[in-house]
Amino acid sequence: MTRGVSFDIDGESVVGKLYEPTLPARGQIVLVHGLLSQSLEFADAPAVLASRGWRVFALDQRGFGASGGKRGIITQERATADVLGAVAFLRREKPDLPVALIGHSMGAVFTLRALAADPSLRAAVLAAPMRTVRAEINSGEYAMYRVMHALSRVTSMTPVGPIRVPYKNTYDKLFHDKEAAERAKQNPFLHPTVDLTNVPSFLAMDGCEEAKRVKQPVLVLVGDFDQAVRRSSSMAVFDSLAGPKELATLPSGHSMWADSASGKAIDLVDEWMRKHLR
Repeated sequence: MTRGVSFDIDGESVVGKLYEPTLPARGQIVLVHGLLSQSLEFADAPAVLASRGWRVFALDQRGFGASGGKRGIITQERATADVLGAVAFLRREKPDLPVALIGHSMGAVFTLRALAADPSLRAAVLAAPMRTVRAEINSGEYAMYRVMHALSRVTSMTPVGPIRVPYKNTYDKLFHDKEAAERAKQNPFLHPTVDLTNVPSFLAMDGCEEAKRVKQPVLVLVGDFDQAVRRSSSMAVFDSLAGPKELATLPSGHSMWADSASGKAIDLVDEWMRKHLR
């Protein structure tokens, strides 16, 4: 069974879908999407995990998907509040069931921040965790973003409004499986542009710094064919984790939940949660 969920944080709506298992639930999982994305990127993973006994909340962070807030704007503080709001919602309905998180890409930062803020969260999976935005762009791109940000601060106070540039990641870049990329284009989940007034918030996010504060068990998934996040970036986050951890590599691109190894990714999540949410 699936139902829509909505709650408010600071006067803005946070919206998601709750997937209920038909069997007695083993535990509860919040899905945390990445930068300029939404919960649709998790594809069939919520339904499959629910079929295996997990109560799954697929969350749209404010500014994205069906949630409220200014479109395309994100900060780590606001996104973390959204995640913790989803955790609180699940616990209000099922207080006796343990809760875990799955964070994808830059959603790993918000996941790690939530884990540090709430030590009672039991475990997490980080899929293609990003260390920093700076680590994924070259020097020319970095300089361009800084200059254009300064200009956007000025234009945002005029009728012109903030400057927006196309998001560099495309569906062909996110998927190893070309058919999966084509399917994603028909049901798009990416926010198409970057609001350059938001650049300082992007640059402030650091997965390694957050990982140092996390003591819960964490499984890290990386894709052999990831073109969006460097393996070295994900490995830096893995190495920084302070608690129990494991690493698994998949024959997948960045958006692994609907790519060629999606079944294996879901199997690994299921195994990890069964181990740590008993």
